[in-house]
This record gives sequence, structure tokens and C-alpha cells, in this order.
Amino acid sequence: MSWREELARREVWLAEDVARLRGQIDELTDQLAARELALSRLAITRETMAELLAEDGPVGPGELDGADVGANTVAGQPVSGSGRPFGLVLVPQRGPGMDAVGGVAG
Repeated sequence: MSWREELARREVWLAEDVARLRGQIDELTDQLAARELALSRLAITRETMAELLAEDGPVGPGELDGADVGANTVAGQPVSGSGRPFGLVLVPQRGPGMDAVGGVAG
């Protein structure tokens, strides 16, 4: 193989590799944008909840962490003793036989 053929072969290989890497960069850029959006939305949610909870007085660390959200909760049941003005409720966990709107399939 001549040196010109070798150079042409390497050039083709590198051009293909560059195209492959650009495709990976595009894919990673899309994934990064989606993750940044999700992170931003969580930060906004945290700020909003802090504002709402602050309306009823100071919030202690992990105040909502201990809320019972197990299978024995009833939809629409206010969190006991929370006194929150925005109607925080416990929702039962989705179980077998429940349809997409949260009812029981008939």
C-alpha cells in the first residue's frame, strides 16, 4: 500500500470517528439539558414549598419526612396536625386493580 493510500484510509477513518463523536456530543447535550431542566424544576418546587410552609410558621428540618404515606392512608385525608393552609393531603399508594385516575377498576 502506498503512503497516499494509507493517508486516505486514515483520513476516512478519522472523519467517521469525528462524526461518531459529534453524534455522542449531541446525545449527551440533549441528556444534559433534560437533567438541568429537571434539576431546575426541583429547585423551584423546593422554593415554592418552603414559601408555602413558611406562611404557617417556621418549618423544622424534615417536617414532612415522617408523613405516613403507606397503604393505610385515605385519599383526601389532611396531614394530622399540620395546619397548613394549602390543603396538604396524603394519597394512598397505587395498588393492583386501580385505574389510571386513581379509582378502583370495576
